[in-house]
Amino acid sequence: IEGVKSIEPEKIFTLQSEESVPNDPLYPYQWNYPMIQMPQAWTIAKGSSTVVIAVIDSGTRLDHPDLQNRFLPGYDAFNDDTDPSDNAPEGKSSHGTHVTGTIASLTNNNEGVSGMIWDDYSVILSVKVFEWVKTDDNDWKSTTTESIVAKGIYYAVDHGAKIINMSLAGPDSPVVAAAVQYASENEVLMIAASGNHYSSSPYYPASYEEVISVGAVDGSLGRANYSNYGPYLDLVAPGGSAPSQILSTGYSSNEGNTYSAMYGTSMAAPHVTGLAALLMAEGYAGRDSSGEEIIRKILRETALDLGDPGWDQYYGYGLIKAFDALNFNEERRPLLVQILSTSGQVLKEAEVEADGS
Repeated sequence: IEGVKSIEPEKIFTLQSEESVPNDPLYPYQWNYPMIQMPQAWTIAKGSSTVVIAVIDSGTRLDHPDLQNRFLPGYDAFNDDTDPSDNAPEGKSSHGTHVTGTIASLTNNNEGVSGMIWDDYSVILSVKVFEWVKTDDNDWKSTTTESIVAKGIYYAVDHGAKIINMSLAGPDSPVVAAAVQYASENEVLMIAASGNHYSSSPYYPASYEEVISVGAVDGSLGRANYSNYGPYLDLVAPGGSAPSQILSTGYSSNEGNTYSAMYGTSMAAPHVTGLAALLMAEGYAGRDSSGEEIIRKILRETALDLGDPGWDQYYGYGLIKAFDALNFNEERRPLLVQILSTSGQVLKEAEVEADGS
């Protein structure tokens, strides 16, 4: 045919990004994970049984079907017992169960929602520091004190936690500051919510230097209008808003174990905690030659810059990006198990294998 040089079959071209998408039926409603590159990140890392994460919160539901086999023996610092169950009363949602689900809801199990840690390791140390109490107007309120929060931090450190999530905020406290210092001295990575007061005033423990302070963005990547900002802010993560909330595991006494939608910097912090756990499982731990925590540096260097160029008071260094963080060129170090004498001398040391042995 005139003007035709050759004829051949039409070939198909495809985009070359790999994704790992869970089969959990509610995963399509978890808009927060694609925002931080989790489908791509899961092709690299899915967690490890060697990284213990303490969730210092209102407790959780140990019997939730989408959190089974996730828990190590926990602690109720408020009542000083070994049952960290959150018995959220009718009309109230379990804050701690929601936070825990973002980090560790069973993923790819054909049930409910997905968590950031994929494989079903027992890695969550639930530390309850809040209790439900009746108010003068006959409502329920979840409350705690600085000494109970501090007790929860000490417990987490002394029982093997390498990462602590604190989706809570309050005033500066010498008691809590001392506990945070203790955790830092023991090389425990701490992550906390910046607060929901639309304020540049410092809230703690997020504003302590040793803690990674996390603010919130909504479903359109804008700063959530409640999210605290200011000089102490490090990073932002999906926290949601009233129209686009974060879906996770939930509980209330009238509904039982269920799934709930919530928003706040409390919801943003566990995204950073989950990513930190994936990084630590891949061997990123400790401090670099300058003394900076390696995971903190990776999160800072790979964050998506939002707002003014560089660090700014509304977004910190930006939005965490999981795939980019897991591809960061940084020295990896094996996780170690050490047997110490009472004087602190290392008697034996062994590297932890990828399967946790």
